[in-house]
Amino acid sequence: MEDQSAVKGHAIFRQTHLVEIEKLPDPRVLLVETDWGALDTAFAARDEDHPFGAVLSTRAALGALTSGGRDAVTRALDHLSDVVLHQECLYGETGAAAVYVAALLADHDSQEALAPAWEAGRRPLRAKLLNWLAAVAHTVSDVMEEQWKEWDGSLASSPVFQEVRALRPALFRAVSACIADPDPAVREAALAASIPLLDAPELFHDRAALIPVLRRELAASPEQGHRLVAIFGLRAWGEDTTALAAHAELIEHERREEEWRQRQSARLRGESREPAFDEPPF
Repeated sequence: MEDQSAVKGHAIFRQTHLVEIEKLPDPRVLLVETDWGALDTAFAARDEDHPFGAVLSTRAALGALTSGGRDAVTRALDHLSDVVLHQECLYGETGAAAVYVAALLADHDSQEALAPAWEAGRRPLRAKLLNWLAAVAHTVSDVMEEQWKEWDGSLASSPVFQEVRALRPALFRAVSACIADPDPAVREAALAASIPLLDAPELFHDRAALIPVLRRELAASPEQGHRLVAIFGLRAWGEDTTALAAHAELIEHERREEEWRQRQSARLRGESREPAFDEPPF
């Protein structure tokens, strides 16, 4: 349950940044003017319980993304994945941080800082930020909404869940601008992030333009994760994917996933003595 300070924080953010966003804000202004303290109400408790000890504040982490320092950027990315969005859990600052990351990706003046010299030969920082936005979008996707309803019906209707859902059109503006990026890693990350964002009803009309690109590029990606994401997305949109090479991979993935679920169910019913494991072995 959210406490009253958290609810107040959400209200402040909605009033200042979520009222009919027609364009992404200046990331520098957003970083300075957002009341991160009001949004970050659970930060102190998470800081105390964090397995790696004290962690950055969200304001500091977001500011470090453009610092150019390898260690600082790495810590900032870890903060996004471990604190701002952790194991598909949304927090007070998740929506504001997502808007900041999107605004940063769309900001012309930030492009040089988002391509530090030390990342040469490594996965681009912009692709990593797009991956994080994809994770945020997946957490409020239609698929996850159904999961939340099964696990705990209150989560899908919580203020922060609905707040992040309302951000999808704004986030898509930044993500879609990266679809034509010359770097294939950035381009594929943008395509993958677009799929859960296009669950937003007001963005349904954008699917048609993306379908041939997903078929041509993402479904043929050298990364299996991206190939499966493309097939999942196309199939969810009612597209026939049987002619795509990655379709067979998805069938096998689903077979193994169902087999794992059945084994886990049998173990929980006491019908199997197999040791428990938290994650599917694939």
